[in-house]
Amino acid sequence: MVLAVALTAVQACADRHVKEAVNVADSFVKAYFAAEYDRAAEMCGEELRVKVEESARQIETLPDSLKSAFLELAAELEVHVGEVYEHGRDSLMVDFDILVPDELEPMHNSVLVVRNTAGGSWTVEDIR
Repeated sequence: MVLAVALTAVQACADRHVKEAVNVADSFVKAYFAAEYDRAAEMCGEELRVKVEESARQIETLPDSLKSAFLELAAELEVHVGEVYEHGRDSLMVDFDILVPDELEPMHNSVLVVRNTAGGSWTVEDIR
């Protein structure tokens, strides 16, 4: 009986970690594809943060009409979590479908989320 309780506690902890990681990935993808780059960058590891901040700078250089059209399209995207693949205790890949208005097929993206073993927080390390 003690073993069953211990196994249940371990599984609940593992499920909680996966849920936390998926929530970080979901928040990141929603912010990134909504062109909320400052918010998205807060969830990134250092290398990806630099790339996200560069995306923000590129959007700012667009002429106002293109920037407006881009932001309007970004606001209409729908993000849906797909499969979750655990790569180990401290990393997982989360697939997403991004529904674009007037497109028949969604865009498929994946996000690698890694847990900082010292602090326990999850960061997005790669987007594909």
